[in-house]
Amino acid sequence: MCRRLRGPHSAAHAYSGTLSSATPALVAGVSLLAGKPFTLGIAKRTTPPEVWSLKPLVQVNVVITAVWTAAFAATADGLAALAHAGQDHSATGTLVQAAGFVVPMVFTVRYVATVRARARGWPAPVTRA
Repeated sequence: MCRRLRGPHSAAHAYSGTLSSATPALVAGVSLLAGKPFTLGIAKRTTPPEVWSLKPLVQVNVVITAVWTAAFAATADGLAALAHAGQDHSATGTLVQAAGFVVPMVFTVRYVATVRARARGWPAPVTRA
């Protein structure tokens, strides 16, 4: 490997945050294209086996995986822009990375609660921002 791409002072080091978000974006996107959203494996931990192949569970996980994919990709884009501007590994970069996890996490919790409430015939829960 080229010397300029290795070590703490390499050109690639500035983009390490970008790569750490782009990789899961790629994995999540490929899982969607393959028809096996990565969040389905997580959902199986809390759902009975008889519902694992049901279309509603798969569809919910397609939506959740799409949101996570978009969040990872947006985070990678934001971090790439910061790295290009020489602001890699800054407080702003840390905030971008945190938002890249918090936003889809909050979406996931609220979306699952809404879907469960509707499945029970209840109105969607009221959430306050």
